[in-house]
Amino acid sequence: GFMGVKEIHHSDAWRADTKIIKDTILPRLKEIDSFLSILDKAIESSGTRDVRALSQVARLQTTILQIVAGFGLAFIVLTILSLQRLVFRPIDSVARALKAEAFGKSGILLPAVRTRETQNLIDAFSEMRKQVHSRQADLEHQALHDALTGLPNRTLLHDRMEQAINVARRDHKNLTLLMIDLDRFKEINDTLGHHVGDNVLKDVGQRLLATLRQIDTVARLGGDEYAILLPDTDITTAVTITKKISKSLDSVFIIDELNLFIKASIGLAEYPSHGKDVATLIQHADVAMYVAKRGQLGFAVYNPRDDDYSIGRLALISDLREALTQKRLKLHYQPKVNLKSENIIGVEALLRWDHPKYGAIPPDQIVTLAEQTGLIDDVTKWVLREAAQQINSWQQQNCLIDISINLSMHNLRNPDLIAFLKSLLSEIPVRPESITLEITESAMMANPKRSLKTLAEISDMSIRLSIDDFGTGFSSLAYLKKLPVTELKIDKSFVMDIIHDENDFAIVKSTIDLAHNLGIEVIAEGVEKQDVYEALKNMNCDAAQGFYISYPLEAKQLVEFMNTEQPVRAKKTI
Repeated sequence: GFMGVKEIHHSDAWRADTKIIKDTILPRLKEIDSFLSILDKAIESSGTRDVRALSQVARLQTTILQIVAGFGLAFIVLTILSLQRLVFRPIDSVARALKAEAFGKSGILLPAVRTRETQNLIDAFSEMRKQVHSRQADLEHQALHDALTGLPNRTLLHDRMEQAINVARRDHKNLTLLMIDLDRFKEINDTLGHHVGDNVLKDVGQRLLATLRQIDTVARLGGDEYAILLPDTDITTAVTITKKISKSLDSVFIIDELNLFIKASIGLAEYPSHGKDVATLIQHADVAMYVAKRGQLGFAVYNPRDDDYSIGRLALISDLREALTQKRLKLHYQPKVNLKSENIIGVEALLRWDHPKYGAIPPDQIVTLAEQTGLIDDVTKWVLREAAQQINSWQQQNCLIDISINLSMHNLRNPDLIAFLKSLLSEIPVRPESITLEITESAMMANPKRSLKTLAEISDMSIRLSIDDFGTGFSSLAYLKKLPVTELKIDKSFVMDIIHDENDFAIVKSTIDLAHNLGIEVIAEGVEKQDVYEALKNMNCDAAQGFYISYPLEAKQLVEFMNTEQPVRAKKTI
């Protein structure tokens, strides 16, 4: 049975699923397994192909990345090189050039580049450097040259004198220094205006340059003062050159259709006889120039004897203030005579200073010193007060004498003048009509509008006004007829030679007629001879003043002079 069961068990009779599995499913599973094996192989083959393709793609990407990276690196290198060539190097060159300019070095060439921005930077720096050099040259020129005339200034003159002295010392040669000062230039400047004065100074510089050699130096030291350095020139040759300079300046200057005549005072000092250094030569040439100016010589060569006067002049400047406070100044009075009645109609107050060391100091020098020390207003106030007190003293002696007092341009500019005159008249009991203030044409024309206002206020106080030195300035008839003046004084330069000079005669005669037509009296100054005195009478001149009539007198002498019964013409010797 066992065997039977075993047989049955091993057969397919007792289980149908076994048969199905065996006959149907297992073959199918084998097919499926075979298919799956094929599919697996196919998948494996496809995966291998995909991996191979991906590998190729990766290699391609790597190659592309390497190429891109290579191009990137190459671009970066080229960019850096380009920036180095086109930007960094030019900027470095500009920086080095700037540094060199800062340390005073120049001449560094800047490269030319193609980039617009960098080239603009280089161009901007080049232009800046050009302008800096130009301005530096201008500043150096301005530091060493006069701004108005373009001539060398005092600094450059000193430098050239040092060089010229060294050359002269080495070669045993001479050189000469000329100091030039224009006479009466201040009058032109104040009367006609600074623009006319400036043009005169320019023309003077040009005339000096045209007269001299190229190796000579013409310098303007300031104001109307010039200096000329003549290398390799002795004093004899320098005198000849000085005469040529004076002749060149004698010709008329035509400025704004005005004919102006300029004179110059020139001082000469020679190396080595008059000085062996710059300061000494300048000082001695200046002393000689002042001697020429004081003596109206045109030019003068330095003389050691003149040093005492120059030093004395400096001492006078410091002594004037003390003389004013210590009442060492005094007034002298020169009579003015009516030419018809030959009676004294007044006197002119003339300032005197009897210096204990230098003797009598002339009025014009006192006024110049007062202007230089700033004491002109104090001196004028002292003169006005002294004159008013003298008038009052004479009135108490029943001696009625009018006094004329000179005012300068500085006085007219002083805003306190009117107040002082009012205070003086209230303090000292004198007739205002007994005071005459003399003002030069130049002083009035320096500022005509202001002068008209000031003179009108003075006239309102009944103080008489006179135009002094008429004919020597540049007065305008349009202003003359407006001025509240009662008299004018013809300058002695026209009066003294009317007998022998037809031009002077015509000027004096026409001036008298003009003044009379304007209702103004005329006084002639500088009457020193009888024939001049008689000629003025024949011209119907109103009054005269001069040494022929009388020298300036002290107050007591004047009273005695007036009390004599002799005619005026016999009193001149007193």
